Order: sequence, then structure tokens, then C-alpha cells
Amino acid sequence: MDDAKGLIVFIAVFVLLAVAGIGLSKVDEITPIVAEAQAGAAIGTGTVLALEQGVSILLKLLIGAVVTGVAAAVFTEARKAYALWKRNARTGRWQGGPNAKWQTKAPAEPKLRREDLMLLALSGQYPAEKLAGRPRVSRMRTESDEEALDISI
Repeated sequence: MDDAKGLIVFIAVFVLLAVAGIGLSKVDEITPIVAEAQAGAAIGTGTVLALEQGVSILLKLLIGAVVTGVAAAVFTEARKAYALWKRNARTGRWQGGPNAKWQTKAPAEPKLRREDLMLLALSGQYPAEKLAGRPRVSRMRTESDEEALDISI
């Protein structure tokens, strides 16, 4: 959680600096206008307008990057918190009351695939509980099978 505290401090300092900048610009309204007039006289008003638009686009991209970074950090922290909550829910929780005990769920046994079962059957180690549940199917011999094998020399 140290990363989360650092993120909160960073956001607070950033917001404080933005508010201080806006507050200082409201106090002295004549200085930005004088600076713009001096720049327009020095390099031309067309160039100043182009620079203002360029700086405006750059500032918008910077603000978008900051917002995206903060959103990504918040999403990452939320995902970590959800994973921790989910892991704690799976391992068990304390159930209060007269029969209080830890309610833990036994880990599920891995299910055997068909290939695994075939390998076990070939090695003679097929699980006994699987054999007990399945009826054996054997083919019964009929009279027609014996008649079909009538071979004379």
C-alpha cells in the first residue's frame, strides 16, 4: 500500500500546483497581456498565435497523459485489491457463531482428460472409482458368428 499512498501524495501535490497557478494568474491580469504584446511585437502576431496553438495542443496532450496515467494507476490498484479479495474468499473466512470454525474449501482435484485415462489404462493403473462406476460391456457371441467361419479345405 506504500505505492498507493505515494500516488495519493503525487495527485495532491499536482492539484495544489494547478490551483496555485490558476490563483496566481487571477491576481495579476496585466502581466500575461503585456508579455503577449511584447512577443507579438518581437516576432509577429501570426507566429505568436501559432506558438499559442502549439503550446495549447501540447498542454492538452500533457493533461491527457496525466489523466491516463492516474486512471491506469487506479485501475491497477483496484485490480490488485480485487484479486486479494477473491483469493481471501477462496481460501476461507471466519464464520462466527456457536459452531465457529474456519470454512475452508478443499482444492478441487484435477480432472483427468481422456488421454490421461487411456495412459493409465494401458499402464494398468486405471482409477478404481472410475471402474466401479462404469459397467463393463462385453460382446456376446451369437450363432451367426460361428456359421460365418465355416472353412473347408
